[in-house]
Amino acid sequence: MRKRTLAGLLLAGLVLGCDNKAPSGPSSVTVQAPATSTTTTSVPGSISTTTISTTTTTAPVVVPPTTTMPLVTSRMYVSFGQGGPTIPSILTIVLQPIPNTTPMKSRVQGVYQTPNGAGGRVLGELIGTLDEGQFDGSLTYETPECFAERLYGGPVNAQFLRWTSGPTAEDSCKNRPLGYNTLVMARSDAPLPPPTIPPTTSLPLQCSFGLSANSVAIDSSGGQRTVGVTTGPTCTWTAQTFVDWITLQPATGVGAGTVVLTIAPNPGPPRSATVVIASVPFVVNQGVVAAVQPLPDLIPYASTDFCQFSSSGTLLLNTRNQGGSSAGTSLTRVIFDLRGPTGAEFVDTVTPGLAAGSTVPINVTIPTSCRNISNSNPTPCDLVVTVDAGGSVAESNESNNSVNATCTFTP
Repeated sequence: MRKRTLAGLLLAGLVLGCDNKAPSGPSSVTVQAPATSTTTTSVPGSISTTTISTTTTTAPVVVPPTTTMPLVTSRMYVSFGQGGPTIPSILTIVLQPIPNTTPMKSRVQGVYQTPNGAGGRVLGELIGTLDEGQFDGSLTYETPECFAERLYGGPVNAQFLRWTSGPTAEDSCKNRPLGYNTLVMARSDAPLPPPTIPPTTSLPLQCSFGLSANSVAIDSSGGQRTVGVTTGPTCTWTAQTFVDWITLQPATGVGAGTVVLTIAPNPGPPRSATVVIASVPFVVNQGVVAAVQPLPDLIPYASTDFCQFSSSGTLLLNTRNQGGSSAGTSLTRVIFDLRGPTGAEFVDTVTPGLAAGSTVPINVTIPTSCRNISNSNPTPCDLVVTVDAGGSVAESNESNNSVNATCTFTP
């Protein structure tokens, strides 16, 4: 039986849970090939450069069965910075106010999960509220092989929690899983699962989320940009902004989809903000002047023509970066139009990052509406192929991202 050495410590817990360039008006959409990516960005406050993973998961809230207190307030946070297999990636805190305390105090208990599938608890006390409070407590790390516990504390506000470490109370783990000295996480308003999982049950992975890009740059005149969300068909997500000069539509979604960011004009100095889409932080830079450097240039590419397809009904395309620097993850969109009453259909494919001068194949399933059943009277299908469809990559040439083709797809 594992011992606890933090006698007298008030418990507080946190739980880590879970220009569009193409023509408008398509009648349906399919999203293919979810992809993950990694980016580097800045966290507001005193935290400088951090690294995040665009793949996140949700985990159920764990409440010990001996607890009879009602769950008054809970909030989920997602990783926003440090990478590593043992650093929390999803965390949810559940508060129980302590009556007749000035300033307001709450007991907190919760659980978190790490990218390697392990996890632990957060216990302590919160002075104030989740929108403006101070946490003082500990984190535990628990696996069948070892147990660790360490003090952590720091501020919590409406957007972030920022904790620093204290002494280690106990650690029987060889890899020092609580060896990180700071923990920075971003609030997520994704729906919380019900607190019905007993604490002895391992935390299952329910949903993963990915974005077609990790950041976007836009000039001072503002405008709209689009980012794609990849996830399972039943997974729900939210889009959150914390500044008044960025709006996100839609605010919620289920399954794969896209989010439109509307950035207001900026009459002042350059600015930057972080929004959270599907529990993944996304950075918006407006009017930020960077050192002059080569830029990527993405184009649709085909060795012969854009009508090459396989016997299984897959359109064989390529995206090429002919620019002078690497490009991050982007979105490739193909619109199919049979020139008939069925209307147009489009297929979005997440395109991985590309080094300068490199090419990546993009295989797109041809919709049934554009497949001819027989060769006797084939009907042509009009295509529009657009790379970087969401405008997430700043390019040296933004006018060469689309090509048109008319193809006949027969069995």
